Amino acid sequence: MHERKKLRLFTIRTTINKRLEDTSFDINEGIKTLKNDSYCVLGKLEDLKDKFEKAETMVASFYLNCYLSPFNDK
Repeated sequence: MHERKKLRLFTIRTTINKRLEDTSFDINEGIKTLKNDSYCVLGKLEDLKDKFEKAETMVASFYLNCYLSPFNDK
């Protein structure tokens, strides 16, 4: 695999990891929010869903690049 491809995959992996860590933080904040009865968590859940969908798209792209890289190297 070319060094540029390795770097790109590493960058994608790092970005995915950061997004998942941020989402994990947001989930923990949501749990704290649930303890406060005066706050509506519906909007927070919508934000979390959007973040999961973006992370899912990035992960799918990452694996697709990994699977196709041997064919692209030829």
